[in-house]
Amino acid sequence: MLQPSAAPSATIAEPSERAAVAATPDRVSVVATSTNDQTAIDDVLTHYRTAYETRNASAVKRVWPAANEAALAKAFANLESQSVSFYGCRTNIEDSTARASCDGQVSYVARRGSRNSRTEHRNWTFVLRRTSGDDWRIDEVQ
Repeated sequence: MLQPSAAPSATIAEPSERAAVAATPDRVSVVATSTNDQTAIDDVLTHYRTAYETRNASAVKRVWPAANEAALAKAFANLESQSVSFYGCRTNIEDSTARASCDGQVSYVARRGSRNSRTEHRNWTFVLRRTSGDDWRIDEVQ
């Protein structure tokens, strides 16, 4: 099965060092060093989730350079639709690396076989790296 996208909307308490926010549906829990970093990471996760929902392998590759674009394109071609939701993400940022742990679900409809929608609950861990300034990319998805 495909690894779904990620990117919820974030609520950040205040632009202090090490702010913390509780998770609610489609919200992100934050333990961040700065609001700029958190916003940039949230944007990467949103792009990842959107790329999976639109089944766009090259868009996944833009935020996750190590992704196997050909394998994703083949897998996406077998899906009629796919949606990804995060119920909450906890983000820890340390210097130029970050880890976002997200709980949520993926729903999909296959092009072949049963045309019934399937929903699976998932837990994702995204390992991210700052590439320059406020620019972040996904290094790994677990």
